[in-house]
Amino acid sequence: MAGPGPARRLERLVRVVGMCLLMATTASGQSAHKSQVASDSKEDIKQAQQLADRGDKSFAAGRMNEALAEYEQAVKRAPGDAGIVHRAAAVRAQVVQKLVDQAETDALDGFVVTATDLMYEALKIDPGNTIVAERLAQMKQMKEYLPLGDKEDYAATGKESRKCAGGFKKRL
Repeated sequence: MAGPGPARRLERLVRVVGMCLLMATTASGQSAHKSQVASDSKEDIKQAQQLADRGDKSFAAGRMNEALAEYEQAVKRAPGDAGIVHRAAAVRAQVVQKLVDQAETDALDGFVVTATDLMYEALKIDPGNTIVAERLAQMKQMKEYLPLGDKEDYAATGKESRKCAGGFKKRL
């Protein structure tokens, strides 16, 4: 039997080159991260920590927009601080989840227009969230089934009416 064919050798070569590229990318990423952490001054890190702590308090008090803004400022102050970056991402994910949960509850209660508005708000916070985008598309389809009068009321006023036709309740 002959040795490995040209296809097999090419596959090995591709793997070796891929591993080399991966190691080079990882090494350059680590050095960039180290230089970023070194460039963050102690004062910036201290201020970022204070902003993050205020963000935690705002989140605990239910002031979601305030919490997001404070964490955004904290990350700008110390982008190299992995702890703050991770905490900011966690708060952002929790806020999005709360909005999605409320939207789902509203949709089940028949408040489809309000639910879609909440899903849009969640997508503003996390535009890359494909699950939220997909669920929003489903809710928009549900909105298409609103009785004609409800659609007209919403288009005219921007608010849901109190009509209950078709089983959909509306919030003002």
